[in-house]
Amino acid sequence: MRFAKLIPILVVIILMLTIGISFGQRSRGKSARPARRAPRHASYPNPLQSMIRDTIDDIQEACPDVNPETLLADVPVVTESAIELRDVFFDRGFGNSEAYEATMYGWKQLRITQLKPSAALTPKQLISLVSGFGKLVIKSSPYGALIVIDGKILPDKTEHVRWETPGTYRLKLTLDGYESHEDQCVVEEGKATYFVKSLNPIKPPKARQKRPRKP
Repeated sequence: MRFAKLIPILVVIILMLTIGISFGQRSRGKSARPARRAPRHASYPNPLQSMIRDTIDDIQEACPDVNPETLLADVPVVTESAIELRDVFFDRGFGNSEAYEATMYGWKQLRITQLKPSAALTPKQLISLVSGFGKLVIKSSPYGALIVIDGKILPDKTEHVRWETPGTYRLKLTLDGYESHEDQCVVEEGKATYFVKSLNPIKPPKARQKRPRKP
């Protein structure tokens, strides 16, 4: 009789153990699943971020007096200006990458040649300068020619793309073994100007023919 009374209690205990084991297995199964990874592209910087880092390096190399904190304070201004300038450049037939390139050129120009090292950069300054730029594409055949603009040697060689304020520039291309080429180039606001030249190889001097001696 006593054993019969214990049977319901044993059944309940067995059921509770069975449920507990099953729940534990499910919990372990969930924790064993690998966590979802972030998309692979999430770790890559967008083109604008990469350009900003490169431009900061260029400014610091050309103008060491500029405080790094000042350049970091420029970043939100540059980003905001670049995004706003995309619409301006789109209306002129340019893409986003070209708007970003021009913004970086404007930022460098302001920091290196116009602003004091500790002066704050404003969106109005940057947008006003960059919106007036024209695109200058310099090419030569063969490529790799040294570029001189208004007497200033550029660090980059052909093929080279830069953004300039409107005006007339004197360009000279030089390459070892080839004749130099020099000419004027007019850059217009909001337009692309192409300076494309073929360089002629330097002809070797003719060997002098020896005249026969008179007997």
